[in-house]
Amino acid sequence: MSRDYSEYESSKYDKYLKDRTPENGSVLSALSNRAKVDSAKKLVELWPDYRDEYFFTYEGFSALGDDFNRYFQHHLDEIVKIQRLISDTDEYEKVYEARQKLNAASGKIEFEFLDENNIKEIYYRGVENPKIYPKINIFCKSTINLDLSEGLFDFIYADFETPLSYLLNIYESISDDEIFQTENHKIYNKSHKNAVLSLDYAKTVAMLKPLLYASVYSGICPPRFDFDNNFIEQLKWYGNYLVTLQKEYTEKIQFCFDNDYHPEMFLCSTPIVRYSLYRLIKGIPQRTERTEELYLDLPRDSDGDRILKNREYLLKARKLRGLKKEDYDFLNDSEFEIDDVYRFLCYNLIMKETYMFGRVDELLELEFTKMLSSDIKIKKCKRCGKYFRVKGKYPTECCSRIAEGEGRLCREIASAEKYKAKTADNQALQIYNKYYKRYMARVKVNQLKEEKFLDWQYESLSMRDACEREVITVEDYIDFNESFFPNRKKKENK
Repeated sequence: MSRDYSEYESSKYDKYLKDRTPENGSVLSALSNRAKVDSAKKLVELWPDYRDEYFFTYEGFSALGDDFNRYFQHHLDEIVKIQRLISDTDEYEKVYEARQKLNAASGKIEFEFLDENNIKEIYYRGVENPKIYPKINIFCKSTINLDLSEGLFDFIYADFETPLSYLLNIYESISDDEIFQTENHKIYNKSHKNAVLSLDYAKTVAMLKPLLYASVYSGICPPRFDFDNNFIEQLKWYGNYLVTLQKEYTEKIQFCFDNDYHPEMFLCSTPIVRYSLYRLIKGIPQRTERTEELYLDLPRDSDGDRILKNREYLLKARKLRGLKKEDYDFLNDSEFEIDDVYRFLCYNLIMKETYMFGRVDELLELEFTKMLSSDIKIKKCKRCGKYFRVKGKYPTECCSRIAEGEGRLCREIASAEKYKAKTADNQALQIYNKYYKRYMARVKVNQLKEEKFLDWQYESLSMRDACEREVITVEDYIDFNESFFPNRKKKENK
């Protein structure tokens, strides 16, 4: 007897999971990235995976024999075809890197990209003239530091729809045969399988770069398509996945952090309580699972150098010379010698905690929950309408992002607009600004001594205040400024 699900009604949580479950064979966790969150300092540090990204793809194929060497070359030929189709992929990378430099300049997001020289220094020490394969992804073995909340904001305000439409227009206008030439090949073992999957990953990144590089998090967590299935459908699903996450986390920010969102209901509630309510309303379980990795590492000093020795123990250890290995039962059947034990115990190790993630939604949920537990404040920018994290003790109504189509921050533009509006109906202020510019110009060309200028400024500000309070007339204020420096002749009207 077979089960009949024709009348089955999916729950809210079923729908929630479906939006995060890839279709047609694609995989969202292609890499194993790591994240560290410092809740006290409100900072996030990310280390994108590099082993699957860099080594397994190329090095894994080098020892697979002629059959796989031929398949590898076939794969590279397909990559070249994709790069020719997406002729401006490099431009997307340049635009992306330029945008992130602006973020870095504001101190919100900082990148340390690994270049060819770094790869040689770190991974090929002692090897003469190593063959350095090109990076698949610009994030390969990079380090990313960002203020808590900035990664999430970078994602929810990214433009995914433009590059998605761009890619669909390209790939839907050609046949599969123009890019992919199916070639049958046997898979002999797990190493062979992993190598082939790595090549599928490389091909996926090459195809999706304009979409991936629209945000930091989508760039760190690329998917891997299954090219035995329809890759157009996989592309559509992945684009919808990103846009769905944008809408969800924008909604979460509003529901949990926005004090102007139904204040009559949420007036005295904390963001954590509001988030718990949000999950109940959406039918999402209250428990979230994630993978945490604990590891031991050497501490670093203020310059970032590792502290190698516990000097106090080292001094004590020197007095214990002459002890024998057989005196210690824990060294039985061990390759460790007494000196090895001394050397190791001199290390001043500390325990570190990192979180493992491969999917965009995992990283978004990690950052969002850390925002909840870190007591940060979120506001909506009065100028651009986007949410931002409030820092410092002084209240602000506008964000410090580069305004759309502008070269200045929203905060700077709003300040200038406010000042302009203030001066529009303030005749006294307009008069003061006029004479300030005139007399400052004379100071710069040494026609007026600075101390005289400061004397004028002090008195003019006092007179401006009197004019604004209508104690003196506008004409009186103009006469004062004109006559302050009697040696200058007024221009006669012709």
